[in-house]
Amino acid sequence: MKPFSLLTMALVTVAAAACNNGDVTKNQTVPPIAGVVGGPDQSGGAGQVGMEIGADEGSIVTPGAILLENLSRDVEDVVTEVPDGGSEFVFMKIAADVGDELQVSLDHPEEGHVSRVFEVGPPEIDEVRDPEGPEPVIHAGLPAQINGSGFCTLGGCNAVLFDSTVVATNEEPRPGLLFFTVPAGAALGNHTIRVATAGTEGNSEGYVSDAFTVTLTAP
Repeated sequence: MKPFSLLTMALVTVAAAACNNGDVTKNQTVPPIAGVVGGPDQSGGAGQVGMEIGADEGSIVTPGAILLENLSRDVEDVVTEVPDGGSEFVFMKIAADVGDELQVSLDHPEEGHVSRVFEVGPPEIDEVRDPEGPEPVIHAGLPAQINGSGFCTLGGCNAVLFDSTVVATNEEPRPGLLFFTVPAGAALGNHTIRVATAGTEGNSEGYVSDAFTVTLTAP
């Protein structure tokens, strides 16, 4: 499926970064942990953040465990057991807010025990496009795909703002992928898209992306 391929490509890109032996922090070179961080489902530190973490045979020794810790606040750590022949990635949730630092630790097949620190950032948009089309454009009345980062991983807590009007999101959200339907009456030309997390609908700083301009063309 095309959206899955885009996320997989992002994970592989992160995994290809430089490696370290032992525990490291984000200020050193990046160890071989592929992860994508979502945004909180509630504001003010009351919500949870979701992460997708690479868990294929090249990413973690199996059977094994992935430890997820919030270094910025006193919350319960999360541990996920990864069996032999498990999924390409695992999904984990932890209490967190924008600005928190999350540390992922696991045993890598080549590098041994490694850790990486991920910061929970505000939502960011990299691209908006028709998921079926070759060009980064959208069409009135048809589905559109948003690629980026920091999107909430629970249904109902993301809002897509199309020229400042909230439109519903479609399908199950993922940390770097959202879908919405372009309003049927939208005019041809440029439009602005923003994504807001934590159920804020763009009204709270830190939970809304910068505006992204996309072109609406005829089908």
